[in-house]
Amino acid sequence: MRNVVEEAEKEHIMQITMKMAHDEDQAHRETAVHLLQYLAGAMGQEINQCFIVPEIRSLCLESSPSVRVAVSKSLLPISKNVEPLFFS
Repeated sequence: MRNVVEEAEKEHIMQITMKMAHDEDQAHRETAVHLLQYLAGAMGQEINQCFIVPEIRSLCLESSPSVRVAVSKSLLPISKNVEPLFFS
């Protein structure tokens, strides 16, 4: 039962984080980057490769320097949760 609850919580947090990543408020987008970095360790390789990495890639093109800095700091921790050759 606990695993089902945890999975539902992860899904809910992921949905909120993805909405924040597309918010007009720069602070929300920056927070979304930090949350995506945290979620990368909990979501598993397939979710990382299908959802988290593409979202991080899109945030690399952000006009806000603070969001781009947050993305650059998150790349190493996120890359530890994908296949070794995923970024090549």
